[in-house]
Amino acid sequence: MGHDITGYKDNKEIAYLRYKGTDKEVKKVYFCLNAEKYNNELSGCGDTVKYTNQEIKEALKKAIVLRDMRIMEFFIRLENVKEDVKINWG
Repeated sequence: MGHDITGYKDNKEIAYLRYKGTDKEVKKVYFCLNAEKYNNELSGCGDTVKYTNQEIKEALKKAIVLRDMRIMEFFIRLENVKEDVKINWG
């Protein structure tokens, strides 16, 4: 079990994060996008959700405050698309 969090634009993978199912650090990713409801503890729920570029920018701001470079890079890649993206919470 684990968390596979993938950002897409037009079915093309833009960014990817992987966490072990027991890694508590994954909660930061869900927090940044107010997406805690997609966290099933040992893995994501599998839903794919559309996010606006503004939502991604806000998530990046939260990641900067948390000082988590891995999560910041994930959101920077998505923000650079400058359009809406989809995230699969796997």
